[in-house]
Amino acid sequence: MLSMLGLRIRARLTRLVAKTKRLLHEAIRPLPAVVGLLRDLTRSRDQLIAENALLRQQLIVASRKVKRPVFTLFAGIRAARFQRDSTHAGGKHRQYIER
Repeated sequence: MLSMLGLRIRARLTRLVAKTKRLLHEAIRPLPAVVGLLRDLTRSRDQLIAENALLRQQLIVASRKVKRPVFTLFAGIRAARFQRDSTHAGGKHRQYIER
């Protein structure tokens, strides 16, 4: 009984180790890094600086700790009414855009 349990545990651990090795190999495989390096060598300095700025901005946005505002029932009704009015052809919001 114990030997069967031990064999099952060992088989599962073996599969887990094999899957982990495969996933790690795919995560650190060198081909995408080499292709990316070759692609970057053909791009101008301005393009690389622009991409770097964009990636930095994405990191800043992703790391923000701002909570979403909590709307009251009245604010939700008001927002829905504004949305409805702005989608109609004669809505107030539409008039401001056309001017």
